[in-house]
Amino acid sequence: MLMRKILYYLTSGIFLFTFSFPAAALGPAPVSAKYQAVAEGAEVAPGEYIVVTEASAANKARPFEVIHEDGDINDALKKIAKRDDVVRVEPNYIVHSTGVPDDPKFSDQWYLKNDDDQDIDANQAWEIQTGRPQIVIAVIDSGVDIDHPDIQGNTWTNFSETDGNGIDDDSNGFVDDYVGWDWVGDDNDPNPQPDGLGDDDGVVHGTHVAGIIGADTNNNLGVAGLTWNSVLMPLRVLNDEGSGTIADIAEAMRYAVDEGASIINLSLGTDSASSTLSDAVDYAHNNGLIVVAAAGNDSRNINTTPFYPICHDH
Repeated sequence: MLMRKILYYLTSGIFLFTFSFPAAALGPAPVSAKYQAVAEGAEVAPGEYIVVTEASAANKARPFEVIHEDGDINDALKKIAKRDDVVRVEPNYIVHSTGVPDDPKFSDQWYLKNDDDQDIDANQAWEIQTGRPQIVIAVIDSGVDIDHPDIQGNTWTNFSETDGNGIDDDSNGFVDDYVGWDWVGDDNDPNPQPDGLGDDDGVVHGTHVAGIIGADTNNNLGVAGLTWNSVLMPLRVLNDEGSGTIADIAEAMRYAVDEGASIINLSLGTDSASSTLSDAVDYAHNNGLIVVAAAGNDSRNINTTPFYPICHDH
């Protein structure tokens, strides 16, 4: 009975792995309190720094700016932090997608139903609830193939925008974001974008994740989504190699909140703690959203080897 109750919440679009962070206090601070030294080997976007200033902090949609500064990372952080208007600065850390299997058949989706009962008993949950179209799930990832036959019926539409007229009809700062947005290409096409150079391991990640969450189900086609009727909001922040930046992910999270998402899925992460990412999760939680993040991939023990954002300690 307990498992049925848990799975009811899953298929209703209320996922289990959630966390919240308190809002960061913004205000005058000594230079040493405006940044943290970066550990050797941390993966960052070269020369890029996320800066919160007194002016940018007032921008709800993007309370930071990304600036360029050459030279040693820690020297650059100290230099930027000396600016009187700077509240906080950190490198633009690189984030990577986390691995998923490649199984096209429901009978192979062992996590939904298997004979050993080492599963989530999805069949029993579906007898109670199969999801609701009012639940919008933002898939922040490497893009989603919105024309995929097992996904196209469940993708989000921004009805406040007129498709293809070249105007930001809803004044949200994104022109023609009718079906989502792509922060990698800075355009309105959230589909995966392989570059054809052969290193495209991450290109299908977002579509696969979207299928696991909400593929069209009971349609005699492909795989079964955990929630049959919820809506998928595709937001592309990772390139075809499965890599992206903290700045893009944080902005996509704020977009999801402002555009009415109920849940944010982050099947990605980084070894580096980030205040920018923590603040974005806090913004989502304070607005009533549930955030789901990757944990435990590659047999990682996150108690000893932290992974973020799931391991932010507040």
